[in-house]
Formats: sequence, C-alpha cells, structure tokens
Amino acid sequence: REDKEYAFKAPAEYTSILTAGSVEAVNTANNHSHDYGDQSYTDTIQALDNAGILNFGYDKTVVTEVKGIKIGLVGIYELKDHLGREEQLKQNIAKVKADGAQITIVIFHWGNEKEEVPDSNQTTLAHLAIDEGADLVCGHHPHVLQGIEEYKGKNIVYSLGNFCFGGNQYPSDMDTMIFQQTFTVDQDGVKANNVTNIIPCSISSDSDYNNYQPTPAEGDEATRSPATRRHLLTVRILRKKTMKIPQRILTTIPAMMKDPIPMMTRIMMIPMTILMMIPTAITTKMILMITVMMKKNRYCLQELHQNPGIPEIQGA
Repeated sequence: REDKEYAFKAPAEYTSILTAGSVEAVNTANNHSHDYGDQSYTDTIQALDNAGILNFGYDKTVVTEVKGIKIGLVGIYELKDHLGREEQLKQNIAKVKADGAQITIVIFHWGNEKEEVPDSNQTTLAHLAIDEGADLVCGHHPHVLQGIEEYKGKNIVYSLGNFCFGGNQYPSDMDTMIFQQTFTVDQDGVKANNVTNIIPCSISSDSDYNNYQPTPAEGDEATRSPATRRHLLTVRILRKKTMKIPQRILTTIPAMMKDPIPMMTRIMMIPMTILMMIPTAITTKMILMITVMMKKNRYCLQELHQNPGIPEIQGA
C-alpha cells in the first residue's frame, strides 16, 4: 500500500457494476491507479480486459469503432509534472490519428481539489490538445465542476466532478449533471455544429446522505436556478487574479427530467462514463454522454441563447 491518506481497492468482480451501468471505456491515468503498487495497476487492467471494458491512459491509447466511426481515446495524468505531459499528449493524439481515429477525445486527470476554476496548467494543456486535433477535452480530479470552455469550436469540460463516488458518504454538495454532446461526422470529418445538452442530477437518490445512486433532479431541484432552464447559457467563471481563466464557458441544461436513470449499486469510484450511439443515417451522429458535476454558484450569466435540444436519434 502506498503511503497516502486515501488508497482505494475493490474486488475484480466489481467490474460487473461498470458493465451493468453501461460503462464502455475508462481512463486509468489517475492518482489512485497505483495505490497498491504496480501490481494493483496491472491487476486492474486485467480485470477490465476480462470484462470487455475498453481502458486507456498514460501511454496506452485506444481506437474503437462504433457503427463505422473510429473513436480515439487518450488519457493523461497531469498532477505529477504538469506541463511535462505536453510531449506525451502530442504523441498520443498523433498515435490515435495514425490509427484512423475520426473523433479524438482526450481525458485529463488534473487540477486542484475543490477549486471551481481551472489553473493555468489545465488551460494550457487543454488548448494544446485541441490544437493537436482533439475534438473534445474532459477532466477530473477536482470533485467539482469547473465549467466548459469553447475553444476553436471544441468543448473543454475542465472538471467532470463526481457522479457515482464512494469516497465520501456525506459530501458538502450533491449536485451533478450528465454532459451530452452530439458529433456529426461526414466524409469531410467532424462538423462544427457543437450540439450539447446538460441534465441536472444528484449524486444520491437520498437527500440526507450519499447512497451512491445518482438520479435526475426533479421539481424544484431541477428548476431552482435560472441556469437550469432549457436554454444555452453562455457564462463566465468568476476571475481570480492569479489564474488564467477561460474566456467563454458554455453549458446547456434542461429544465425538467422525466426519464429516470437506473439506480446503480454501490461502487468505489466511476471516474468517467461514456455512452456512444451512432445512428445509421446519411450523416452519422454520435451521442457521447459524460458524467460531470454541476455547481450552483460562482457563475455570471453573460448571454442567453435558445437551445434546440437533442436531435431525434434514429437507428441507434
């Protein structure tokens, strides 16, 4: 066991919880992947492989095909040497593209816990990822939402926050959300239509404690903030003088959630959930659902645009 305050482990059969929850791919590059030494990491990879769950991270990349569209997955652990990951980032993006990826998604484990704004290392690496060809950048580790920046027409979700998290039974904030993005791909590549949607949720179905069963917010909980109306809100994170803050933050949040998410059994941690669906149409579309956490505060509304919502999916 590593000499640290929090070290996580679980039986290998817990991978069945991930498959039951429709988790198709996981990023293993994080600060808990070696909590019990190198053997614990290789055991984790073996358990995921045995369960048929795609896994990527560090120098391991994945290109998977979904209904004819190749998706490249890159995972980067930034906390140890920060901008020292720039070369690894460039090489891994180049690798998945050389393997035929038409959509490239980069997942970072980065940032500072409980900080609601990204630091300069995050913004630098996120912009570099998109400059190198990433179509979507997402991050985790802070345990709170840090906002979504649109950079060169691509989204950067700086922190996914918590979703199904077993590390704290009484967290100070149970707000969470599901981030959705629809990619349109044709013979010329990914189209710049940037259709996104956010579903407000709670990390627990019990308001008194965390029972590890994320559920859609309902009633007043879904509508308590102006930000939870079914509109596209352009917001700006409150500036901190010592930090370089993204210029534009984009979120979309529907007002009411009617379809329940199946309750999930207790697990230690799900760092990321990706659900991919690509319809068989002339123009191929993919729905990518990534769990992220929603904060109620620390935002200033800048613009308000109508959000047409999620297009109807056929053949998925």
